[in-house]
Amino acid sequence: MIKRFKTSYSNVKNPGISVGDVVFYKKYSGTGLEYSGHKYLVIPYADLLAKIVETEEI
Repeated sequence: MIKRFKTSYSNVKNPGISVGDVVFYKKYSGTGLEYSGHKYLVIPYADLLAKIVETEEI
């Protein structure tokens, strides 16, 4: 699940992912952190492999 934090230093103009999207990412990617009692995994956009979407047909 994607959570979005407000930042002013993003260089990705149209990432194609939104809050609540399910994504695949590289095995050893990301940095774990805890903030306000919740655990997060912060993953660089370059390490995202795919966005998972539901479809009726393939």
